[in-house]
Amino acid sequence: MVLDLHMLAEKASPLRKPFVIKEIGAFLQAWIIGFGSVGRFFCNECRRDENGVWPPLASTGGASIVAGALSYITALAIWIFTTWNLLHHVGPIEDVETEFGRRDATLIYVVALSQIGYPLVAFLQIMWLNFGAGNLEDAGKKWMEQRPMPGSQYSPWCSFLKDLAFAALDVTAKGGLALYCGLRATWLTSEW
Repeated sequence: MVLDLHMLAEKASPLRKPFVIKEIGAFLQAWIIGFGSVGRFFCNECRRDENGVWPPLASTGGASIVAGALSYITALAIWIFTTWNLLHHVGPIEDVETEFGRRDATLIYVVALSQIGYPLVAFLQIMWLNFGAGNLEDAGKKWMEQRPMPGSQYSPWCSFLKDLAFAALDVTAKGGLALYCGLRATWLTSEW
């Protein structure tokens, strides 16, 4: 996807260059997924222990929370850099000289900036699971009377809403790029 977006940027702004070549930008996408996966799966989304208690910082559980937070921050930093690299490559839309180039630049901005939703949804999910969700065993109690959700449970509503948000983001970013590229092929001549 990053390679396709950079190829569109090359067409829209042929004189501009990214900070790092597009292949490095595409390679870094795997690191975003990798670091995000460490925080989500290996470090259990920086969650409390199975009793709903925050583990001491010097314990294995505390180290897991720190490692998860650092993994998420690293993934976010790489995502910010690769997005900045892509948007720098295309430049401001108003500086693009051709009509088709402006269409390409607009799509790049829509896809790149819509992807802000991925780290935002992940952050909201972590905040809800750690600070908002109650223990599922306390379902009949008022929110203030519920114990914190332990790391061995998962909020069904949080899971549903996260999946719904990620599906909408996938349709916008990946599906939008695929639809645009299909339509783009009908607009352009072989010289473009």
